[in-house]
Amino acid sequence: MSTLKKTVGVAAGLAVAATAAATLAPAPAHAASLNFPVYVSGCGGGQACPKGAEFPVFTGGALRVQFISSPKHCSTIVAKIAVDNRPVVRTLVKPGQPTAARFLMVPAGTHKVRVTALGVPGGCNKGALSSWGGTLAVQTDLDALMAS
Repeated sequence: MSTLKKTVGVAAGLAVAATAAATLAPAPAHAASLNFPVYVSGCGGGQACPKGAEFPVFTGGALRVQFISSPKHCSTIVAKIAVDNRPVVRTLVKPGQPTAARFLMVPAGTHKVRVTALGVPGGCNKGALSSWGGTLAVQTDLDALMAS
């Protein structure tokens, strides 16, 4: 076999190996700080609002969630946050106040982050929660790690 054929064969083998290694290397972590505005109306009477807001969030594994109640609220609510249908936060919040932030390690991929609310009698709430809102704050990966 000529030297030229050996050199071409080795170069081709190295190119295939480099391509395979690049394909198998883990993807770099993406960091994001996301603020989702939430406004829910037409809760239908009673304190438990059956409606909520759900957002898909991609993470490489680290996730931090928090809800900030709208300062325009006229009563206190209980804010509930779930990740992939698993409750992670349930906090009494006054108008304009945040829940405690919750840091989680989850499998890499897209996750459903959902926020719902329960009404609390007082202020304009005379026995039924008619609407609620605020901001769902989500940090992923490096942003989540740095904020926790």
